[in-house]
Amino acid sequence: MTPPDAYERKALRNLEHVEWENAAQLYVGIGTRTKLLRKGWIEQLPDSLTRVERFRITDEGRTALRTPQPARPRNPKLTMAPLLKTLDTRIAKPAKRK
Repeated sequence: MTPPDAYERKALRNLEHVEWENAAQLYVGIGTRTKLLRKGWIEQLPDSLTRVERFRITDEGRTALRTPQPARPRNPKLTMAPLLKTLDTRIAKPAKRK
């Protein structure tokens, strides 16, 4: 099982402590909701009279939420050589004129 990405984690955390939640309260887009439904991590309430989409987390979704988040790869610090050298005016000598 692949661990959930940041958007999926956000939706699963919003569903973790409620029975049924309105789709607007998940704070994710329809694409993320579709992925969560396809993976079986959430389930949708069958159509009701109010026509409001409601979702809840499944046991598989709770398991996915408990999986540790993968460590992000660390990028080495980028260093650039200075394009211009600084001139120490205390010891610099004026240029000779010809």
